[in-house]
Amino acid sequence: MNGTKIYNEKFCAACYFRTIAEYPKRKCLIQITEKCNLCCEHCFVSANNIGQEMDIQKIKDIILPQLLKNNIAKVTLTGGEPFVHPKLSDIVELLLANNIAVSICTNATLITEQFLECFNNYENLHFNVSLDGFSSSSHGKFRGNQNPELYNTIISNIELVGKKGLLNGVLVTPNIYSSVHEYVELCEFAKKCHAKYVLMNPLSQFGRGEKTINLAFDNQQMNELRQATKKFNDNDMEMVYIRFPNSENKPLSECVAGKVMYIFTNGDIAFCPYMVFAAKDFSSLYNAEDFMLGNIFIKDFDWEKSLNDYKFPINYNEVCLKCENQKCKKGCYAAKISRGSKLTEKDHDLCPLEDA
Repeated sequence: MNGTKIYNEKFCAACYFRTIAEYPKRKCLIQITEKCNLCCEHCFVSANNIGQEMDIQKIKDIILPQLLKNNIAKVTLTGGEPFVHPKLSDIVELLLANNIAVSICTNATLITEQFLECFNNYENLHFNVSLDGFSSSSHGKFRGNQNPELYNTIISNIELVGKKGLLNGVLVTPNIYSSVHEYVELCEFAKKCHAKYVLMNPLSQFGRGEKTINLAFDNQQMNELRQATKKFNDNDMEMVYIRFPNSENKPLSECVAGKVMYIFTNGDIAFCPYMVFAAKDFSSLYNAEDFMLGNIFIKDFDWEKSLNDYKFPINYNEVCLKCENQKCKKGCYAAKISRGSKLTEKDHDLCPLEDA
C-alpha cells in the first residue's frame, strides 16, 4: 500500500509522520511489546528489557475485527522491539492473510533469513530500520550497545532485507556521536540496499530524549546535513527531513491526528501517539489521557464513535487563526506539548513568522 504524502517541497515537514492512507482508509501502529533488547538514548517510550507484551489471541479476537471494520489498510508493528515478541511471525501472518499491509519498525538486530522466508509469498510486508550512525562506535553509543559484532549483524540484516526487496525506510536521528560525513556514507549505504526513503528527524524531547536532548545536532549541523545529503533524493530513494530548521520560512505541513491511529500494548488507543509521548514529559501542561480515545480491549468499544465523539482540548489556535499566512497548516501539536507550550500557541520551532 502506497501512502499519501502529507507534505511536499512547498511545505516545511512539521508532522512526525511521512504519509497517511488515502481516504477513507487509515493507517494504524500497534505496539505489540514494550520490551526492547537495546536501550537507545532517544527512545520515545523509554523501552528496556522489561514490560508488557500484547497477547496474540487478543490481536486475533479483538484487534483484527476492529482493523477490518474501520478501514485500516496498513499496520506498522512497533514496540519496544517487535522481534522480541515470541509470536511476531504469527502476528504478521494473521494480518497479511487478511489483506492488511504490514511494516515492521525494527532495530535490525534480530532479523533472520528464516523469518523472511516464511513470507516469500506475500507482497505487502516491508521493514523500516533504524540506523543512527554508520560505525559501531557512533551507532552503538547512541543505541546503548557498542559491540562491533552487533553492529555488523545490523548492517548484514539491512543488506539482507534490501536484497529481498523488503526495505522500505531507513530511520535516522542525527546526533553528536556521529558526523555529517558519516551520514552521507549512511545514505550511500541505504541507496545500495534499495531503501525507498531515508527519513531524518531531530532528537525530540519524548521519553529518554527529554534527558538526552544535549546529544542532538544543532540547527547549523542540521542544515549542513540536509545540504550534504539532498543529492541522494531521486526517483529511487526519497530524502525526508522531518522538523528540520525552517530556514526558507516555508508554510508548515498539516497535523494528521486521527488519520494515523496508535494502539498501545495495554489496548489504549491514541489518535496521535506523539501527543501522548509529549504529554508524559515533565514540562507538559497536559496529561497523556487527554489524547486517548479509550481502550480497545474494553467490551463494546466503538472505534469510530470514540473518534467522532472525542473533544480535543482546544479545537483551534487563536494565534495562527489570525495569521496572514493562510497557506500554513499550523504545525505540530506534539511539538508544542513537548516544549511546555499551550496548544493555542504557535509551533515556535518552525513557525515561518516566528520573528514577525
